[in-house]
Amino acid sequence: MAIHFGNMIEVFDKMVKQRLRSRQVQGWMASSDVLHILLTISEDSNNVLDITNIDHLLLDLFAAGTDTTTNTLEWAMANYYTNPKHYGESK
Repeated sequence: MAIHFGNMIEVFDKMVKQRLRSRQVQGWMASSDVLHILLTISEDSNNVLDITNIDHLLLDLFAAGTDTTTNTLEWAMANYYTNPKHYGESK
């Protein structure tokens, strides 16, 4: 599992570095996504929130979002399987 989290950190790190490069280009247009806001906070707070912290925060958000969804789907499928009459099906 740690290998997968390491791979995800690498993906997020590449995204952050790509966004930092794009912010240096003349004519760059600001967006209002989470990454833009985190990078702006990082720049405004003299790097109290550094790139490593941003990478890990993005991993936490991603893992939390996917975990919640998979848990909900697992619960729904188990509930449907154990109570088919409740959903208009007969077993």
